[in-house]
Amino acid sequence: MKKKIALVALILLGVLGGSIAGYTWGTTYEQATKQSSEKQEKKQATKQKTEEIQGNTTSNTHIVNSEEQEKKQAILAINEKVVHAYFEYTSTETMMKQVLAVSSQDFQGKIKEASGASGEAIKSHLVSVQTFVDMTSVFHPEVVNLVTNRIAVNGQTYQQTSYARYQFTNEENEWKLASVALTPIQDTQKVQ
Repeated sequence: MKKKIALVALILLGVLGGSIAGYTWGTTYEQATKQSSEKQEKKQATKQKTEEIQGNTTSNTHIVNSEEQEKKQAILAINEKVVHAYFEYTSTETMMKQVLAVSSQDFQGKIKEASGASGEAIKSHLVSVQTFVDMTSVFHPEVVNLVTNRIAVNGQTYQQTSYARYQFTNEENEWKLASVALTPIQDTQKVQ
């Protein structure tokens, strides 16, 4: 009889253990399926968001490129004014007025302090210009110009070629000249 009771107890334990295992496995399977579908939904949502962000990035890139183009155009426009201010004038006073008009407040002070403009009859005529733009500096873009001009002083005419490096700054939403470096690259030649 003890063997029967032990066998029945063993069978009950097996059935009970199997039931618990089956229930646990079924619950785990349901949870795993549920989690899997949730992960898929999250992946789809993430993919959709990524596509939306990439779409926005593309449009933002177009905006940035457009802004950079506008900035470059503004720099080229002010550069042209500066080149003409420095190399197209009928007197030193005219040149100073033209240069001051396109310069930042800080640079105007430096020019006035360093100017030794005389009343001599000096005229300059622009012969040619080649322009090279460097927009790598966000706040102070630079432009290098290869400039050839003719200068008339006291009845004599001379031709000179120089590198003119201009650095610009944005002052009150307008690009202004911030610094200048002029480097002659040929000896000044007398024109006959």
